[in-house]
Amino acid sequence: GLDDFAKRLAAIKDPDAPLYRKAADTIAKGVLGLFDSTTGAFRVNTTGEYSPLFYPSRFVQVAPQLFGVPLGADTEELYAAAWSYLNATKDQWWNGEIADGSPRGAPLMMLAYAAALRGEREKSRALLAYFEERLSDPATPPEFASIAELGWALHVESRK
Repeated sequence: GLDDFAKRLAAIKDPDAPLYRKAADTIAKGVLGLFDSTTGAFRVNTTGEYSPLFYPSRFVQVAPQLFGVPLGADTEELYAAAWSYLNATKDQWWNGEIADGSPRGAPLMMLAYAAALRGEREKSRALLAYFEERLSDPATPPEFASIAELGWALHVESRK
C-alpha cells in the first residue's frame, strides 16, 4: 500500500518520500478513526449510518488489512476484530452464500485474498473455486467478473 511505497521512496532517498509518508499517515489516521470499539468493526462512513447488509458493512472489514494500512500498536488486534465482525453471521461467504443477496458486483476475490492473508486457506480456496465455477458458467460474465477480480484471483492463487 501507500505505507510501503512511502518506505521504499525513503529507502532510495527520493525527495518526494516525505509527501507520501504524510499522505500514508493521514490515511491511516482516517481509517483508524473509522474503527468503532463498541462494535469491534470499521464503520463504512463517517456519518454514523449503519447498513445491516453484508456488502458493504461486513465486506469493508477486510480493506485495511488488504491494503496494509498500519493502525499503530494495535494493528493486528484491530484486523482480528474486524475479521471476527465479518464472520459474525451465519453467512458462508466463502461458498457464495450470503443471505441478504447484497454482494452482487462486490469484489469477492478481495475477501478470498484477505482469508489467505489471515491464514484461512480453506475459506480462500473455497471462494476461489466458487469464483472459477461462476466464470465457467455459459452465462458469463457473472455480475462480479471484472479485470480487477481476476487480478485479485491471481493474488489468491499465489497464496494457496
